[in-house]
Amino acid sequence: MLRRLQPSEFQSLLVIASFALTLLVFAFFFVRALRLKKEQIHHLKNLPLQDEPSPPPSHD
Repeated sequence: MLRRLQPSEFQSLLVIASFALTLLVFAFFFVRALRLKKEQIHHLKNLPLQDEPSPPPSHD
């Protein structure tokens, strides 16, 4: 029964458009990352990912 279902032309175009959009977004950020200046790379490399853990409160 599922063999009788034929995807419409619109569905095929939608799949191609979604793949193309994903590829464009990935390519944009890839090129942007490649064009970063050395100073920006060094700055971003040294950013802390988490705050320093604070000591637990004392219960005196």
